[in-house]
Amino acid sequence: MTQAGRPSFLSPDIELISLLTDLSDEYVVALTLYGEGRRDPHSSRTPTTGSTGLRAIAWVLYHRVHDAHGRWSRSYKVACLQRGPTELACWYHEGSRIDGLLSLARWTLGGAPPVDNEKTWHARMGRYEQCRRFALAAMTVRDTRDDLVRGANCYHRHGTKPSYLLSREPVATVDGRLFYRL
Repeated sequence: MTQAGRPSFLSPDIELISLLTDLSDEYVVALTLYGEGRRDPHSSRTPTTGSTGLRAIAWVLYHRVHDAHGRWSRSYKVACLQRGPTELACWYHEGSRIDGLLSLARWTLGGAPPVDNEKTWHARMGRYEQCRRFALAAMTVRDTRDDLVRGANCYHRHGTKPSYLLSREPVATVDGRLFYRL
């Protein structure tokens, strides 16, 4: 951590740092699920992640926070934003994902709705509320028997494989993503 309790690994975007510092763990997890579950911006054929996929990503966040080796923070907010080879792409890649997350973060803190079109706004809010429910569920897990990613703490989409996973086999496949336990 750096001055004023702001995580040192965030990009230098002052607005982003300020917004995320003001949000609770629950909201940062919900925004992360929303961002990670959105359609791949480089492919018009990749569908938006379904509820099973969102639950799977939430399980990955749970496993990161509860990692026995201490590779990720015990804070959900910090684990979502942590930089490095296993970083979550929605927070660190330019384009529509980060812009959409910033708009939702502003709205969460009392700003204007992120879109002008009422129909689009209601669809996004429905999706965001679904992500909030999964965020709360992930943060309050008491029973891991229905862990659909089998202890995985990282993942990637089909068709890509980060170098740190080259020697690993997936422990689960859910909604177009391969899940791994490091």
